[in-house]
Amino acid sequence: MIRIHGQEPIPAQMWVLTPQLWEDVLVDYGFRVEAVDLLRAPEADNPVVVQLVRARRASST
Repeated sequence: MIRIHGQEPIPAQMWVLTPQLWEDVLVDYGFRVEAVDLLRAPEADNPVVVQLVRARRASST
């Protein structure tokens, strides 16, 4: 469910990939992963975690 303040929850299918799986997928498509950061909500009771994946297209030499 996607919850937006002041609105009814929206049902949604979501796929949550592990950092390693993201890296594997990106490498398969020609990218080089530079970093993966897990950004957590500042409130202790908020379980939200966002993955920030930084990648660049690998050089074709």
